[in-house]
Amino acid sequence: MKILSSAVILTLVLAGAHVAGAATTVWAFNASFGNPQIQAYDLATGIQLADFVAPNNDAQRGRANGRGIAVVGTKIYYTLADTPNVYKTDTVTHLDEKIAFTAKDGAGTPLAPGINSLAWDGASFWLVASQPSNPNSLVDGKVYQYSPTGQWLQTLVLPLPQNTTFVRNGLEVTPTGIVANQGSVPYDFFDFTGHMIKPAFITATFRATGIAFDGVNYIVVDVINQRLAIFNGGGIFQKFVQLGGVNTPLADCKTGNCIVDLAVVAGAPPVAGNTPAIAAGGVVNGASFLPGVAPGSWLTITGTNLATLTADWGQTILNGKLPTTLGGVSVTVGSQPAFVAYISPGQINVQAPDVGTGPVPVTVTNANGTSAAFTATVAQQAPAFFLWNPSPAAIATRNLDNSIAVTNGTIAGLPTVAAKPGDVLILWGTGFGPTTPTVPAGILVPADQQHNCSPVTISLGSASPQVFGCALSPGYAGLYQVAIQVPSTMADGDYAIKATVNGTSSPDGVILSVKK
Repeated sequence: MKILSSAVILTLVLAGAHVAGAATTVWAFNASFGNPQIQAYDLATGIQLADFVAPNNDAQRGRANGRGIAVVGTKIYYTLADTPNVYKTDTVTHLDEKIAFTAKDGAGTPLAPGINSLAWDGASFWLVASQPSNPNSLVDGKVYQYSPTGQWLQTLVLPLPQNTTFVRNGLEVTPTGIVANQGSVPYDFFDFTGHMIKPAFITATFRATGIAFDGVNYIVVDVINQRLAIFNGGGIFQKFVQLGGVNTPLADCKTGNCIVDLAVVAGAPPVAGNTPAIAAGGVVNGASFLPGVAPGSWLTITGTNLATLTADWGQTILNGKLPTTLGGVSVTVGSQPAFVAYISPGQINVQAPDVGTGPVPVTVTNANGTSAAFTATVAQQAPAFFLWNPSPAAIATRNLDNSIAVTNGTIAGLPTVAAKPGDVLILWGTGFGPTTPTVPAGILVPADQQHNCSPVTISLGSASPQVFGCALSPGYAGLYQVAIQVPSTMADGDYAIKATVNGTSSPDGVILSVKK
């Protein structure tokens, strides 16, 4: 039998998530001591698609050369040295749309002397301040997060492996974490608390500045050799793309052009009329795919135009919680933000917030607008088992020795493995209701804590297996595990299995196979 891994449980929650398609166009900010150039290149051929001077009608810009760039739909946001302003122009008209916002710290003080790098995560801007006024000062490692309108959200410190005076000039934010360089390569990988997950995640022998991520690959600029380097999602080098055009970067950035930042649009830009829409019956229990919502339970939402890209949360934790926005997509349940695990144009998986019982509105919001509200009914409990294969409704279990028992279904091509009489199994589910002690929605249960749910009874056909307990699964959010023992007298066969909590039962039709 195969050992069940944590990734397998995560797959149950994500319900088949996959990553976005690669971008075809990369935007570059080509700095110079004259007029910074905003450019676009075909990522397959390196052919230049656009080349224009960054609008500079604001007196504060003065001689400032280019620094950071982010592309949101058809709008380009960019920064310049020696000013804390984020400017805006259009990918098509190239018209000056002036200052989008002025970047300030948590105390309301504009960043000084300016901004070095800029990134967009689908819902917010991230940036790094310029080199300190004193070039001998150690870099503080701070990155700043802002709302789309420029409201300061938080300041994170990304520690450097050693003291340095080189400010980060390559920054990208993905659904799974933050990638930032040390002035050049290497690029380190951080989680959303500022903890370094992997030092030297991307490294190379050339000088590198800007970086972008298109949902599949990382794109890094080789500033000396006038080319882009492509690395896969694991930071492994794939190929170079040579750049061509009138203002391609020169070997010496001090006397000519030098690409300092990159940006891509991994998802489609906002399209008028493509507002998200939740399907009729489109809010269901994330385990059973049937109606049944409880506070903290996993939900699956289906519909059209729900997102412009496909992405999963990658177990990212922000400020101690699962994210409430992913790829520019957010969900509200009863006017409270849900915790988003997976998005795609046709399906979203979220953990419901802690809401009251009764009818509540559910809405989806993305760059194209907000859906009409879907009315879902929230109950104190809505127990349901996670299924490997909904047709037939096959349940997944784990024996105490960590061997897997899958009934009437397969796992990644593995044959069916039935439970045996006398086996002690762990069943996974969601919606089993409050626990003692309670855990707020969106919080991963610490490995050293026990959070028991209300007493659960299990029926297996006409038999009543012994139930050893029901608790939240450590390391996950909203995932319950129920331990039972298959009666030793059970004959071979497929048995309907059902859980009941405080008078509320899981849906019919779920099968557990038993075979000696």
